Amino acid sequence: MNKQSWMIILLLLMSTQAYAEHGFHINVHLASKHITSEKGLNEFNPGIGVEYKTLIAGFYHNSNYKQTLYLGKDFSINNYLGIKVAVVTGYEKAIMPGFGLYVRHSHIEMMMIPPGPKVPVTIALSLRF
Repeated sequence: MNKQSWMIILLLLMSTQAYAEHGFHINVHLASKHITSEKGLNEFNPGIGVEYKTLIAGFYHNSNYKQTLYLGKDFSINNYLGIKVAVVTGYEKAIMPGFGLYVRHSHIEMMMIPPGPKVPVTIALSLRF
């Protein structure tokens, strides 16, 4: 990402605190850890996501070194735990379902994504503002 992209991200993050009370959040996707002995998977996954109440959408650089777009829904159990279900692109099939169980504390969100075609169990890290 270039300097302009990072500046836009920074400005968005600074402005989201005012909108958070209305159900709007920004997720900054950072990294993942794959639970496998397989080598060569991408574990640096920069991207941006937006949430409005229970709707989620965004993009990131996936484990297969491709761009992924997603659109879905957040099923929060409480303020710290929930499940996200989405339609994702950029993997084996052009469009496929995806889901993950997340735990969040303050601005940190960790998501466990179950295994899929050619991608093992994955732990993903994001910052949420």
